[in-house]
Amino acid sequence: REAFLNLSRSSYLISKILILFMISAIQALLFVLVANNILEIRGLFFDYWLALFTISAFANMLGLNISSAFNSAVTIYIMIPLLMIPQMALGGAMFSFDKLNRNISSVDKVPIIAEFIAARWCYEALMVRQFRDNEFEKHFYDIDRAVSIGSYRGTKWTDEMQKRIDVALQSVQSNNDSILEASIGVFELLHYEVSKENERNQRIQFASVNSLTPKKFTSQTADSLLRYLGEIKTFYEDLSLRARKKKDAMVIKLDAKDSRLYITQQNNYHNEAVSDIVKNIYMKQVVEYDNKLIRQQDPIFRYPEVEHFFDFRSHFYAPQKHFVGIYMDTFTFNMLMVWFMTLFLYVTLYFDSLKKLMDLFSK
Repeated sequence: REAFLNLSRSSYLISKILILFMISAIQALLFVLVANNILEIRGLFFDYWLALFTISAFANMLGLNISSAFNSAVTIYIMIPLLMIPQMALGGAMFSFDKLNRNISSVDKVPIIAEFIAARWCYEALMVRQFRDNEFEKHFYDIDRAVSIGSYRGTKWTDEMQKRIDVALQSVQSNNDSILEASIGVFELLHYEVSKENERNQRIQFASVNSLTPKKFTSQTADSLLRYLGEIKTFYEDLSLRARKKKDAMVIKLDAKDSRLYITQQNNYHNEAVSDIVKNIYMKQVVEYDNKLIRQQDPIFRYPEVEHFFDFRSHFYAPQKHFVGIYMDTFTFNMLMVWFMTLFLYVTLYFDSLKKLMDLFSK
């Protein structure tokens, strides 16, 4: 009908999209007004509304693409669950990504397939925002992060490194080529982890990184590496201790003003279930993967490991994201990603790409 009137396609589409977006904005507003009060989610009203409106906008564009591509209502009804189930299954809420098959998942980053799931971006954004930026935790987040980093690198990481040093030394001293060849991964792990720690910690450096190879590794190298780990252990234990003392001082200061202020704020804003999820408390603390030590607990306190200038991928529940040399708050970055997906769907709708693709397959 509208095609016969020779209307501007962009004007025609935008008119429909604006109406749908307005309805979605009102629906999200009404939902948050009711749900946040019932669930006693305080102080994050706009954040929840924006996240729900953002995912609704994406859903509207997805629905318009389907409507444009298929003429049969029955076909569309069949398509809807096929599109929704991946959003639920790979959104991060129903199933943990570590449960996925290793062929499509990764230990240190969100699986590539989940990067295309809009629900995952919104869910992660809300979980990070709920835990880190509520009126209680935002005052202690940096301190809790220092405690977490100090505890891990001062205890678990150094312990795991010492075990690898023992294996490396035994393989060198065995004078057995087959044993030495089987231990190559251990030397690669030592080289990688020490190099990363040198980049991370400018105060304490291990100068002989190049000696962490099967041919150059000696008992002297092992001794110097153990001394280095001892210094690292002391450094991070002090970091954790100072952070704990700082938090204790802040709590005492709050108690001096009002003896129940700390407990009241914690009860009002802190969610124990959300905390357990974003800290991965039920996961093994560290695993070895691809000759690296991957920390699995406390992802909310870990910044993403950046591999290149355009790298935007990270582990799940990372507190910030990287892209083109810029670090951005997770909530902001994730919302922009979903709006980028929404814009992409508008382009496909404008050019009727999905319908053309279906026609190509039918031919």
